[in-house]
Amino acid sequence: MGVMTCFNQAALLEVHFGRKHLAEELCRRALSWLHGLIAQTGNIECYKNGFQPFVNLARLDRINGFWAEALSKLDVLHEGLNLHSIRLYHLAVSDDVLRIILQDNKLLTILNNMCMIERLKTLLKAEMYDQICELAADSSTDALLLQFLAEAQAVAFCCKEEFGLARRMVERYLHDSACADPTVFLFRFAEVLAASGQREVALNALLKLKNIFVRSQAKLGDEPLTLMNRLTLLLRTSSLLLHLDAQEECRDLAWLGYRAALQLDDVPLICEFLHLLTNAGLQDIHGEKTYAIILETRERAWYGVAQTPCCSAQQTHAIHAVNKLFQSLIFFSDRMAITVA
Repeated sequence: MGVMTCFNQAALLEVHFGRKHLAEELCRRALSWLHGLIAQTGNIECYKNGFQPFVNLARLDRINGFWAEALSKLDVLHEGLNLHSIRLYHLAVSDDVLRIILQDNKLLTILNNMCMIERLKTLLKAEMYDQICELAADSSTDALLLQFLAEAQAVAFCCKEEFGLARRMVERYLHDSACADPTVFLFRFAEVLAASGQREVALNALLKLKNIFVRSQAKLGDEPLTLMNRLTLLLRTSSLLLHLDAQEECRDLAWLGYRAALQLDDVPLICEFLHLLTNAGLQDIHGEKTYAIILETRERAWYGVAQTPCCSAQQTHAIHAVNKLFQSLIFFSDRMAITVA
């Protein structure tokens, strides 16, 4: 539905500009508008468009540090998936309506993904590590979601300094031929090793990952979201290489990431790779200082041509339908610092 897409994209833009209160207002107005449309038309299909702005409200709660509110909204989504009547702000959705619209397998998959991933991200951001470690999946849980859960639990175990449990969790998927993306777990393996003080072994794992990226650089992907996620993993790998004092290796990998980020034209990624290159000893590119390139990149950013915002513009990728690569938003360093969008 075009109008709802406009609401959702406008909310994302407001988050980029730091105007979270306006993003929240847009999400609420979207649900109010949808409520009125359904009252006028009686079109049951319209209910499908109510979930995205409601989940965005939960994401905004998480960004603002309102953990209980965010989890409460996700509980509402879970109730809906169990075919219990729910209310999405102004929009009441009966169990009968849910039985009809959730026959759409694509929608059902998206909502199940949202419910699991957003809950994990919120619990990690809130540092509720015990709750994450206690989560259990039922037999019907999608294989990819099981990997997201394992990844989150590995992070939680590390934050609790239970490195042995974290390592076993990661190794289970690292050696699983059915794993959708073993490079993610190879990176996690290196992080666990670095966090537990095994720097040399961690470096060896990172060098394996670097070689994978170098060999498959032509296969990073052309679809923007896929490329963004691959580059984010590449960025984290480069950053950990630098932390382990492997400057030359970091520089090689960051240069690969920088060129691919230019293809994507993602300003934050470009700038982060440039910062890494600078910290790894590269002071200029084609005769131009890297710090000057960073300034020029920010100046030409797509949000830079808009009217000056009320605060610094940030491309946070905070509101996406489903971010299929969990590791792009959750990672930890040797000090167990958590960063969750």
